[in-house]
Amino acid sequence: MLKIGLIDLYLDNWHTNYYPGFLREAARDMGMDADLVYVYAETDAPGGMTNRAWCEKIGGVTFLPTYEDIIRESDVLMFMCADDVFPHERLAKKALMSGKRLYCDKTFAPDTAAARRMFRLAKEHGTTVFSSSAMRFCPDLTKYIQDAEKAGKQASFAASTGPGEIRNYSVHQLEMVQRVMGCGAADCMAFVSHDSKTVIYRYPKGRFATMVQSPNAFFSLTVSDDFAHWDTPNRPTNRGIEPTEYYMPFMRELLTFFAGGEIPVLPEDTMEIMAMQEGARAAMEAPGSWVRLPDRLL
Repeated sequence: MLKIGLIDLYLDNWHTNYYPGFLREAARDMGMDADLVYVYAETDAPGGMTNRAWCEKIGGVTFLPTYEDIIRESDVLMFMCADDVFPHERLAKKALMSGKRLYCDKTFAPDTAAARRMFRLAKEHGTTVFSSSAMRFCPDLTKYIQDAEKAGKQASFAASTGPGEIRNYSVHQLEMVQRVMGCGAADCMAFVSHDSKTVIYRYPKGRFATMVQSPNAFFSLTVSDDFAHWDTPNRPTNRGIEPTEYYMPFMRELLTFFAGGEIPVLPEDTMEIMAMQEGARAAMEAPGSWVRLPDRLL
């Protein structure tokens, strides 16, 4: 059996409460002998279950007393702490040095400098790592990418909406935008109105993307391209992509990766997303001005 180890700041949070069940369901569907077996967390959840109580509730998992224990006993690793990006570099360090396949939950790092250090540390120790939002793998988006690749085309414009704030929740939108638009965003401009933020990204050859964050907004993605109909490839169109039903496709990608498959999200793609997020924060400080995105070279 492929033994998966999960590391978090504390275990009683939304992602660790649901991911064990998602993983087990996906493994059953794939006929794969893999399970979440070991967990480690630095502290108990403030105001929530203790880590030991969490293990009893989830079932089938063993809480290991040290970080070194979970690295030694696990075949592959998951690093979570999804709701707070700031501890990621510190908490993920030993996992990045483990030499074992590692999924690092989004948001990967607080900025491009930290992300670069983390990827370099992983490479130095032979650790294959990727980070992603599950939303990147929604079936409608995957189908769109397959159609684009078949046509040898790429979207010229993408518009995303969603809730939350730039620091962490924007990663869901940016994962989808980056998958559609690829890498190469040059700069961005932001506008702020009350609690709503709009960020425009410029790409070479006149391509653009927008991200709108507003309280209680629904996640959405609209793309514009020139391959709506294969028999009329020069007819431009806009199409909506439905960001739904993404957890099981993501879990299948994760398990395939853990079993030795190709890395589903390249470090270059994650660095692009980190640069887009960092650029958006900088643009918020100078609304209406173009702000160059930071260097995202590894």
